[in-house]
Amino acid sequence: MINECESILNAAWDIIDSKHQGFIYAKDIPELIRRLNTFVTHNLTTKANDEVISSFAKEQPFLKLSKDEFKAKFQSLVGTGIQTAVEMANMSDTKPRLFGSIRRSSIKGEETSKEEHMRKNLELEKLRGEIEDWKSKYQFLEREFLFYQTHHENLVDSTQHEFIISEMKRTIEEQTRVIDTLKCQMQGKDIVMVSKGNHRYREAFILHQTDLDISNQVA
Repeated sequence: MINECESILNAAWDIIDSKHQGFIYAKDIPELIRRLNTFVTHNLTTKANDEVISSFAKEQPFLKLSKDEFKAKFQSLVGTGIQTAVEMANMSDTKPRLFGSIRRSSIKGEETSKEEHMRKNLELEKLRGEIEDWKSKYQFLEREFLFYQTHHENLVDSTQHEFIISEMKRTIEEQTRVIDTLKCQMQGKDIVMVSKGNHRYREAFILHQTDLDISNQVA
């Protein structure tokens, strides 16, 4: 049986691939995502995600992508799978937060019920997994950017890579703050920001070390 995500993707895909060639071009990805957004409650991607996708589409406009190849490319550009992005986009009590697939739960004061606690715990686990994915992608892009710089890549390409790396770093920082907010909400504590300048927080939260490691790599 085809799941909801596959049904939505097939419907949007058939609009773009109207001739049923079995592939679309990279330049068609932004339009495909716009079509997908018409089938879900919230957008699958954020503005930052859209900029990265648009940049890729302009770099390789005539790259052919099958449906499976599109799924893989969506994962690499946005940082989460298309199915996860669809599921999160259809959650009625969430709003878009991150590249795709990550949503921040609305904070409505103290939530003490066992069911709500379990839901937030599951969401926290998902975010932990996704931040590791983002961290790996950030490190890969950073190595690739340094490689291009070493080999005297032209200014335009360097700027594009620098922009993507910057967006990845910002995304990781935002996602870490989401995790901290959820942890704080679950534990009944307040998050105390030490400095907005370097995005560091008190070491009372375990996941803060991720931001510190990334800041040290970029510095």
